[in-house]
Amino acid sequence: MDNPYGEYQFLYELPWNQSQLIQVKKEVVPSPQYHSIYTFETISNGLSSPYYIPFCTDVSAEPFFLDDGVLVAGTTPLNGVECVFYNGTNVVEFDLNLGSGDSDPIISAVGEQVFVIANEGNVRQLYEFDKINHTLTKITNSPIDIDNVCAGWGDDIYYSTIFENTAFSQNEYSLIKASLNNGAYSYSTIETLAIPFGVERYAYWDSPLVKWNKLFLVQGSYSFVNAVLSDLKVISIDDNDQVEVVHQVAQTDKDFIKLFEWDDALWTYVQSSNELYVCRDAVSFALDIDSGTKLISDQHITSNDKLFLDLYIPSTDDNDIAAHYGTLQTSYSGKHIHFLTEENEILYLSDWKWHDSSSIVLIHTAFDGVEKVYIDQADHSPVQNSSLVHNGEFTFLFAYEFADVDVLKLTGSPSAGIDEPEVEMSIYLNPINLGDALTMRALRDGEVQ
Repeated sequence: MDNPYGEYQFLYELPWNQSQLIQVKKEVVPSPQYHSIYTFETISNGLSSPYYIPFCTDVSAEPFFLDDGVLVAGTTPLNGVECVFYNGTNVVEFDLNLGSGDSDPIISAVGEQVFVIANEGNVRQLYEFDKINHTLTKITNSPIDIDNVCAGWGDDIYYSTIFENTAFSQNEYSLIKASLNNGAYSYSTIETLAIPFGVERYAYWDSPLVKWNKLFLVQGSYSFVNAVLSDLKVISIDDNDQVEVVHQVAQTDKDFIKLFEWDDALWTYVQSSNELYVCRDAVSFALDIDSGTKLISDQHITSNDKLFLDLYIPSTDDNDIAAHYGTLQTSYSGKHIHFLTEENEILYLSDWKWHDSSSIVLIHTAFDGVEKVYIDQADHSPVQNSSLVHNGEFTFLFAYEFADVDVLKLTGSPSAGIDEPEVEMSIYLNPINLGDALTMRALRDGEVQ
């Protein structure tokens, strides 16, 4: 589908009719102030048509497509900007500010939980959305604005607040735990970061993982003045609310830290750095792999539990996709290669060059075979995080400069033509020196010579 629009775009399947493909377009509107507007369109046979959420216009935040419906923040006829749930038949509106003004809700997900931060009076409070009963439960009754929801651990919910302490001339960012006991919440402050007025730094906690009966969070602060991370670390919180620093990153102008779980361990890297760290003892991280001049920009764990890293090579402006087998083994090299999605053990990657035909690269993760599928659309680049398998066909967005974003699909079987070897096997180190340990790994029974 040719689509002459330049807004950011997303693809979804309609929850109550998964044969229907929905395109969500994001437009930044400068008047009366800069804000985002999301519009919905159905896509069929190369054509698009408007799709409307009943009684909700000017959707002001990225919608959440749940198993049985869609949760949006938008303008309602009676109560202003509120939270609305729609399941294809019924509309449920949540007037969180009790009709006294816009709630201006922000919807976010942490793991399997969905939360809403919205105005109640003059203070922003935290609510949890029940995906079964389609209700909102109020979690906080705070005199201070809720800034962000950070994690869920059992019946406990962790969130952060911002307090402007004029007596001490500082902004105080606090990480707070809400504990549910006998149907009521109690609150305890886990940690507070104080930043003096005038420094223009923003503090945050995110990227939660629960392991070894501890909650792990990335904690950082960002400077708006020079665009650097002033402080960046991984902390752990035990069930007694004790906080420990398990990984400290030096001040850097790189992107935020990534924390993920694989191979019964925790792993981390600073996005656009070249060091991958591992934690196996819940106490500290140790260097696992240094990719040298190749910067680690992304990671993907496949459905059959393989770790692939997206490595960027600044000197040549190229990328590698490397598998982690104790060492990094390059599976594919490309000019602008990125992870798109995975379906039925097919890992979809994009690879493109300006002024050349675009392509989608398929890696069959059952045995690491690689097949290229070229799309005859010059000068197009796939849009990350805007791809899915719809009606058995891989559908994705391609960007053409700024003013043209098209929807394309691959037809037929994506794995056709890949010959599966009898035995998949890797051997390392290779070459090997006297005294080195030789490792042989096979993913199925068989014989090799």
